Amino acid sequence: QFAHLTNYSINKKAGVFKAAAVNDDNLQQNNGDIPTQQPSNAKGNDQAAETEGFKWSLNAFRRWLAKKEGTKVMEATFDKIFDLCLKTMIAAESEITPHLHQAANYRTNCFELFGCDVILDSSLTPHLLEVNVSPSLMGSSPLDKKIKGTVIADI
Repeated sequence: QFAHLTNYSINKKAGVFKAAAVNDDNLQQNNGDIPTQQPSNAKGNDQAAETEGFKWSLNAFRRWLAKKEGTKVMEATFDKIFDLCLKTMIAAESEITPHLHQAANYRTNCFELFGCDVILDSSLTPHLLEVNVSPSLMGSSPLDKKIKGTVIADI
C-alpha cells in the first residue's frame, strides 16, 4: 500500500487531514533540529510542527527515518533518492537543453527549478512518481513558507 505524501493538494481533501499548526515566530527561531513530541503550541517548538499534520519538512522526515531505521539506513535511502533524481535529470538533459538555449540570451543567466516527487516502497526503494517543472513557490502555511523561502534563498 502506498501514499503519495508529497501531493498536498490531494491530501488536504482527505477526511482525516490534519494541517500543521505552527506559528511564524517559532519557525524563525529554529532551523529544523530533531522533532519533539511536545505540542506545537509550546513556545519555540517548531520541531513538533514539522511533523504535525500531513506535510513534513524533509529534515523532519530524515530525522524520523533515522530514528525508526537507523542513521545508516536513512543515509543510504537518501543516497538512492539523490541517485534517482540525478539520473532523471541526466535522462532528460537532451530535451531540456534545447529549450534552455531557445529561452536564454546568455547561458549563464538562466535556470529552471524541478521538483521530483518520489515514493518509497516497504523496502525503502525510491520510485519516481513525477517531475514538476517550475513547482509552486507559494506558501500555504508557515512551514510551507519556511521550506519554500529557503529554496528561494538558495536560488
